[in-house]
Amino acid sequence: MSSLYFLICSLFYSLLIMFVYFRKKRFPSYENKLFSILVVVNFIGILIDMTSVSLATIGITNIVFRIVNKLYIIYLLTWITIFLFYTLIISFDAKYTKKIEKFITIISIIFFPIILLLPLKFYINNKTFYTYGPSATMSYVIGGIYVLISVIVMLLHFKSIKKTKYLPLLAYIVVGLSGIGVQMLYPQVLVVTATETFVTILMYFTIENPDMKLINELNIAKDQAEKANNAKSDFLSSMSHEIRTPLNAIVGFSNSLNDNKNIPEDAKSDVKDILVASDSLLEIVNGI
Repeated sequence: MSSLYFLICSLFYSLLIMFVYFRKKRFPSYENKLFSILVVVNFIGILIDMTSVSLATIGITNIVFRIVNKLYIIYLLTWITIFLFYTLIISFDAKYTKKIEKFITIISIIFFPIILLLPLKFYINNKTFYTYGPSATMSYVIGGIYVLISVIVMLLHFKSIKKTKYLPLLAYIVVGLSGIGVQMLYPQVLVVTATETFVTILMYFTIENPDMKLINELNIAKDQAEKANNAKSDFLSSMSHEIRTPLNAIVGFSNSLNDNKNIPEDAKSDVKDILVASDSLLEIVNGI
């Protein structure tokens, strides 16, 4: 089947991305963790899909074949769910993201077993193989809803998402919806796995490339260091002014007392000590 050639190409590129991505240094962020899971899940999904197509090609449609196809449906929903989490993490604060992720996880835990229990039918001939039935239909519906949620979240948070992340993800969602639409209209054209692999690769080369993220994180660290340095300078300038103002008053009054000939001789000695200490403190403040 021609779909097998798409899967072989997808497997090659998936392996290449995994080899390059996991060899490079990455920042331990939740965003990177999600993308790492996305890459691994995509690779596993390609293997499952290849197994399903291979079994159909050689005419094996036993219980193993049915289990493999059920697992493939779960893979599709898992990949789309992780992609939704990725969209949420770049759109919301972490505390809100966790709550939404818990809600979506609960929904997935409820519906995934139902999809596994629903009947899944197969159409196989010498050139065509595809699945249909309640299980497949429900998976398409849930997957479409998750992708739609991703689109809505991105549109609502357009201004808060950096263009370097927003524009690629929007393009990926368009590609993903197109793949799902083609799969629903023409079930014999198995393009969903290849589409998800294509999306994963594009994400790597645009917003999840470790080199690009390293440069971005370094620029952020540089900006933070500059802000901290400016804050330090402002603090020292303010404190120097605040200390020097009363200190100048002390020096001025001490000089007046020192010039006053009506004060006792023992008091003059104390005044000179005050002057010496004040001048020393003033030099320290100037040095700072």
